[in-house]
Amino acid sequence: MFVEYLFVDSKRLRNYAEQIGAHKLHKKVPTLKVGFAITGPSVEGTQVISEQTATVHEMIEGVLKYLRSNDLLLTSRPWSEHEVASSRTPFVLETMRARKITFQVEQIPGLKGLRELGIWVSNPTERPAELAVSKEDHTVPKGMFLYMVEGYWQADADVQHGFSEFSALNHVLTALHEVGVAGEEVSARDNFNSPVEILRKAGGVVGEPRMVRSLYRMRSVTDNQFVMIGTTVHRTFDVFGYPIFVAEA
Repeated sequence: MFVEYLFVDSKRLRNYAEQIGAHKLHKKVPTLKVGFAITGPSVEGTQVISEQTATVHEMIEGVLKYLRSNDLLLTSRPWSEHEVASSRTPFVLETMRARKITFQVEQIPGLKGLRELGIWVSNPTERPAELAVSKEDHTVPKGMFLYMVEGYWQADADVQHGFSEFSALNHVLTALHEVGVAGEEVSARDNFNSPVEILRKAGGVVGEPRMVRSLYRMRSVTDNQFVMIGTTVHRTFDVFGYPIFVAEA
């Protein structure tokens, strides 16, 4: 079955692949050796080891294999900030329903040639109705939003944890605002719109929801995202990360 890649962070992927030797493949190539002697010509079959540059798909498979074999891959989205903190890896391979919000880019210093930025948003796995009825105390966070920024430009770091009213969505919006991509719209206790609506108001073009499979690295997680479900404001977790790849599920 062919894989339809919707986004690949080629630079990050190759960086990881080079560290584990997955950027090169060593293949045995059959060759024929022809010789001549008094008794006549002879043909001998041999195999030569050929080093070839791995394709994008081969590097992705190599990185996934390494993460799995070293128990460094989560296969489902963390359900809480505590689970993120107790995990020994920031890497998650997940199949999810998500929307891509696109921001047009005029110019970002140091990122020549970039014309747009994409942010994938995935709601908690619980339906809003399930989230609402399963909570007696609406101040206790439940459910995890996910935001993945294509081609994130800040330096790698360990997973950061939020404090006060700061949310992972604010982290995304602040970064976009600093480079002049998004407006002043922020997410805090006085803004209970959905993250998709907040990003739309910040200037993003919202795409249709679709099923995708992604390997992403978590960067920031908080318990300070607030959304209106029906007539009640609910507190949720949210995690911000950058995808190594996003593919059609």
